[in-house]
Amino acid sequence: MGKPRHPFKRGQTIRCIRAPEVGIPITEGENYTVKRAFIGDPDGCERTEIPGMENTPGVELVELPENYFTADRFEEAH
Repeated sequence: MGKPRHPFKRGQTIRCIRAPEVGIPITEGENYTVKRAFIGDPDGCERTEIPGMENTPGVELVELPENYFTADRFEEAH
């Protein structure tokens, strides 16, 4: 079984539907732009340092470079 298909692509506008805990600078209802879409480790390594994230789609945002979020916090913006 391969890695799951990523729901987003580079340059796509997405809306936050579930902000992380306090202190993480994204806001529910706000739109962001996908800088990079990845599955598993954001650095492209086979093994991620975060247990359970090996097959999880994630995004890096243009507005917040070098901050990584799981894709399930977002939906396609219309």
